[in-house]
Amino acid sequence: MIWLNGALANAAGAVSAADRGLLLGEGVFETVLAENGTPSHWAAHMERLWRACDVFGFTTPYAASDLHDVAADLMSQQNLSQTRAVIRVTVTGGDGGRGLVPTHETHPNWLVQASKAPDVPAHIRLMQSHVLQPAGQILSPIKTTNYAAHIFARKQALSAGADDAILVNQHQRITGVSAGNIFALYDEQLITPQIEEGALPGITRARILALGDRGGHDMISGQLSPDMLNASDALIVCNAVMGVVAASLHVGQMAGSENLAKKIRAALTARS
Repeated sequence: MIWLNGALANAAGAVSAADRGLLLGEGVFETVLAENGTPSHWAAHMERLWRACDVFGFTTPYAASDLHDVAADLMSQQNLSQTRAVIRVTVTGGDGGRGLVPTHETHPNWLVQASKAPDVPAHIRLMQSHVLQPAGQILSPIKTTNYAAHIFARKQALSAGADDAILVNQHQRITGVSAGNIFALYDEQLITPQIEEGALPGITRARILALGDRGGHDMISGQLSPDMLNASDALIVCNAVMGVVAASLHVGQMAGSENLAKKIRAALTARS
């Protein structure tokens, strides 16, 4: 069961073969963690989604509160209200066919789905990827439905025995991991790549930065090189669904990363 353009529908066959998100990757999305029927940080997610829709020129006929009610209804119907669930809101360019620019007026397709949240890993093993996440592009800070580079990087990591891949920009500086942000404890500072470097403006990333020094270290956004990442005392990765998880490039970082992840999670819980 999904919600499409204002009505509930069966998931099978609901999206048209002419949908521009399917054919061309012209779409944006948000994934939101819900616990016991309550979506987390809904307003922040919807604000980011609205900004992405504005970049693509998608109309926004629904209010954030309307979509919140839709999410609650879907969770209830799928018996997900008493567990950890993932709400995904996707907006595509609509049923405009295959041309780069539609020859007729189209209306975006708005799709909401609810599913059981995946288990959160205890620790993530990272590897350096050569997949580029370019800095300075208009789509860099937007979650689009074109995730080909991220998929390729994740597959590369899994085939090498790691759990996730670190992406870099055209200057060979770190941008993040395939599905989230990264923080490195380096020289007594907790550093995450800047948005200008190509990093996604993650919701959890923003919450960590807002801690200031309450997480035990100065939280800053800046430039991170692969050498700095390798020399860091600890690493954490984060996104809205899994939260904050310890990560490492090598064995020497594992203990420090696990301690750091615990501290940051505790600081976030105390602040909320």
